Amino acid sequence: MNRTAKSILLFLQLVIAISVTIYVFYHISVSGIAINQLLSDDYTSQYILTLLSILVHALLIAIFGITFYMVFGKAAYPEVTFIMVAALFLVSLNLRVFFISDRSLALPVIHMIQRAVYFLWLMYALLLFSSGLFHNGVAYLKQHLFIIISFFTALLMVYLIPVTTTMVTMDPNEMEIPISLFVRLLELFTVINYIVAAVRNNNRLFFMIAFGLLLFIAGNELFITAPTPIFLVSGAVLFVIGSLILIRTFYKLHLWS
Repeated sequence: MNRTAKSILLFLQLVIAISVTIYVFYHISVSGIAINQLLSDDYTSQYILTLLSILVHALLIAIFGITFYMVFGKAAYPEVTFIMVAALFLVSLNLRVFFISDRSLALPVIHMIQRAVYFLWLMYALLLFSSGLFHNGVAYLKQHLFIIISFFTALLMVYLIPVTTTMVTMDPNEMEIPISLFVRLLELFTVINYIVAAVRNNNRLFFMIAFGLLLFIAGNELFITAPTPIFLVSGAVLFVIGSLILIRTFYKLHLWS
């Protein structure tokens, strides 16, 4: 992927992050929610925490995208491309903020939007997993093939698996188990991918990449599925540390290669 395409990816990430930020601040300001209500009303508190979790998540991914672009904007390595595209799908998950407070949506519409959310989540996981394959013997020229495979795999899953939730959410109690389980397995195998690459290539830097990915994924999971104050702070810390390790280690890997 050339620099122009990466610039477009970054631009889309920023547009999504800014849109989510504006919506959350506007929605809170016009909702008339008082501080005492936020502290005393469990439902209101949980709802605001969900909005803040989505907001912080979107902003952190945007910062990750900017940093990744500044470091690897001119690089042609396939794993860099896959991670940047995966980040776009990941930040796009936060667009669900426009629908989670709308109680007037008909059930078929909710199911359609939720399928779109699942599709974005699956594409992120599939592309992240594919990023590690290129250090395990997969030819660089096959990167477009893996993007196509990821697209149709995600599309097939969201089409075949019935959606039963009555709201647009990423709540673990509301998500369909087959999709959430498949995503978690992909995230696990993404980490294993880079561990195998470390052994295969006899390069310890891949262990650091695997560790950074583990922290990145753990932070992301806390943001997506557990909007509580402790998990929000923990998710931010893990996400930032994992991102820094990833970017720094990838830079070292390609600088020395």
